[in-house]
Amino acid sequence: MLNKLTASGSYLMAIFLPFYFIRFNIFEKGSVNLLDLALIVFLAGFGLCLFDKKFRNEFGKYCWAMRGFIAPAALIILGCFLSYAMALGEYEWTRGIGVMKSFYVLPFLFALAGGFFWSRNEKLFLRFLGIYFFTSSVIAVWGVAAILGGNLTYDGRLTLGQWSPNQLAIYLAPGLLLAWFFLKKTRKNKGWLFFLLIALTAAHFACIYTTKSLGSWLGLLGAGGFLFAAGQFKPGGRFDCREKIFLWVLGFWFIALAGIFLTGPGIKKMDYSPFVSHNSLDSRLVIYMSSLKIIRDNWLWGIGPGNFLQAYLDYQKFFPPYPQWAVPHAHNLLLNFWLEAGLAGVAGFFWLFFRLIRACSFLGGQKAGKIRKADRSVTLAGSIIIYFLAHGIFDTTFWRNDFSLMFFSMLAVYFAYCATAFPKDNKEINLLKEAKNF
Repeated sequence: MLNKLTASGSYLMAIFLPFYFIRFNIFEKGSVNLLDLALIVFLAGFGLCLFDKKFRNEFGKYCWAMRGFIAPAALIILGCFLSYAMALGEYEWTRGIGVMKSFYVLPFLFALAGGFFWSRNEKLFLRFLGIYFFTSSVIAVWGVAAILGGNLTYDGRLTLGQWSPNQLAIYLAPGLLLAWFFLKKTRKNKGWLFFLLIALTAAHFACIYTTKSLGSWLGLLGAGGFLFAAGQFKPGGRFDCREKIFLWVLGFWFIALAGIFLTGPGIKKMDYSPFVSHNSLDSRLVIYMSSLKIIRDNWLWGIGPGNFLQAYLDYQKFFPPYPQWAVPHAHNLLLNFWLEAGLAGVAGFFWLFFRLIRACSFLGGQKAGKIRKADRSVTLAGSIIIYFLAHGIFDTTFWRNDFSLMFFSMLAVYFAYCATAFPKDNKEINLLKEAKNF
């Protein structure tokens, strides 16, 4: 009974994603948000399930098969703890604990536990995605109402409640990808549901367009390429075309990072005037140069999670006046991992990246009979991962606990599929023997 309730909680957690901003005070010493509280309750239930010997043994085998995901992610989290410990004397200690809890530890543990249930029952994962699509659709409809009512920022960008334009785009982009999936499922039966999905797809598109987030379009371009490649996928091929997409994104990463380093001397010579308006590119480039300066001075341990804003302001003396001051993160996944988790975080990030490519290669080497219909789940998870990574070139796409939970969850599903596969006809079949080289 407890197992079934906890399994249900793995997909019901998606309901709490939009309510991350609701907070509860804890004896006036701190606070916990609603999403974190729900995650703690779920993980407590999962911990009780581990008292069952059979459940515990199955989970142990699952964790061993998932070592390609667990080890790199654990290295990133370890780097966060070490970086936090080394920065204790310089920065506020409570902020770092909150960031580690909400952006790293809880999302990772949920992804590991949720992936365990989802890898044994694909319907649970599809329900999780269905609820996410419902919440993003509600937000998209709200956004369309705001657009029609002219409730935009001074520069014509869409923002809703607690969502800034970029954050809104990050939340809605996976919903747009899921809309494609549901449209594909209902295209043969063009009833009211099909036309409703078309309207919701248009609402997502209109909202993302109005946020004017260029990073989101780069992410959607990469994710769209992944979905197209998945449509051309032939099981048993020597080189999975989806592996190429991961390689292309990796190439984009190195090109973007090279651009940041090469444009450094030019940025230092730019004279910013407080009387001249600046675009987002100006702000991004200065943030990157400040981040690189901070990294050069703290290359081994970083500055600890949640401390970028203070360090960014402290380093202003090395640069012309900043075009943007309130900057909580480095607006780049790699730079952010390095700053918050030190060299260990960077190593974990690249290890995870190359494991993704290896997982895709493993998937392409499977025989047709072992791919099964659950390939749709790994395709959806892979497209969302690609979105987060591609958009992460110009933004920190996990810098909120709902985003972080989605990011880690999609990674867990992708690795769970490649390592243990999904069951066929609700029978528990795992491919641990086939995955022994993964």
